[in-house]
Amino acid sequence: TTTTMPTTSPHRLDTADSSDREGSGSRPNSSFAVNGDDEGGVESEDGGGSAPRSRSSTTGSLTKKGHRRHRSWGMRETESLGEENSEFQIVSLNKCWNLEASGYEERLQWTKAIEKQILASLESTQSSKASRGGSTAAGATEEIRKVDGNDFCADCVSPNPDWASLNFGSLLCIQCSAVHRQLGAHLSRVRSVSLDEWSPELVEVMINLGNCMARDVYEALLNQKGHCRLPYSATREERDAFIHKKYIDKEFLAPWPSPVPSLGEQLLDACQQEEVSMVFTLLAHCTPADVNTAYGPGDGRTALHITCALGNVVLTLLLIWNGANVNAVDSSGRIPLVYARTGKHSACIEILLQNESRADNSDDAPIYVTDQRVPLDTLMGKYV
Repeated sequence: TTTTMPTTSPHRLDTADSSDREGSGSRPNSSFAVNGDDEGGVESEDGGGSAPRSRSSTTGSLTKKGHRRHRSWGMRETESLGEENSEFQIVSLNKCWNLEASGYEERLQWTKAIEKQILASLESTQSSKASRGGSTAAGATEEIRKVDGNDFCADCVSPNPDWASLNFGSLLCIQCSAVHRQLGAHLSRVRSVSLDEWSPELVEVMINLGNCMARDVYEALLNQKGHCRLPYSATREERDAFIHKKYIDKEFLAPWPSPVPSLGEQLLDACQQEEVSMVFTLLAHCTPADVNTAYGPGDGRTALHITCALGNVVLTLLLIWNGANVNAVDSSGRIPLVYARTGKHSACIEILLQNESRADNSDDAPIYVTDQRVPLDTLMGKYV
């Protein structure tokens, strides 16, 4: 539907980065626009009417005595308790605009028109995400929560966790997820189960792992070490200490029973057999050097070459999240992307390109997947 904007543009009093909203720091000039990708989404332009009127940073804040702000779809209206006010605010993720209409009635027209545009932008964004094949929040929630053990947080006993760690394929409560965020994305990639967009590949990772598998690996020696899982009432300090011991120090990880062959060689074999639980367990013990172990001279393939040839998105993502080199070359100079393209595995191709794989590698010569060096096009018949 078309929204009719008021004929007169409001005065722009000032702008501010989101980090400066609550203070009175520098306020860079900006056009009146909120990008729809910020999910606060309205796009408009300064039209005719009076020129914008700037307000100095020392007096420019809309925080006045007797005023209170309301948040509605990215809009904030400043209402006076004693008089009708014409000021309002537009807030996005990284900017806010302090504006003043010519009067109270015009302010109401502007806020209604902008809220309609924001709603239309949000609906358009959700429609676009759905058309790209992302799972709906409800669909992802239903699939992921069905996994064994996902009814409680992976680190404490809080029920109905609503946050996920992709690297560990586990669900977390909001308190533990905050600690995971501080670990860094190289260790734990955190996202909301119900609010964030979920691609089919990420959902597949979550349903192939789950809290039970993560606990079996990372809490194998928990009781032997005299520890127990965190209680619901654990403090932030207690959560910090436990989660660091569990995932960074790996204090509760059981020793790997077989040092021969090497961890890297065992990882190659587990990837070739597509044993997800074995790969997940091995990765808990592996260094990036182990993850990038290659077969010997005349071969040179890494585990990532293998998973991309097989089109296994779960193992491909796990390897990349654990330091696999997306541009590693085999003995013929081929990177994993060539293997994914030869097998026509579009999901793996997209994953590699998103993770800075080169796109210009030659693929003229035959590609081999197994130790018996069967040409890939022959082997792929059992997977296609």
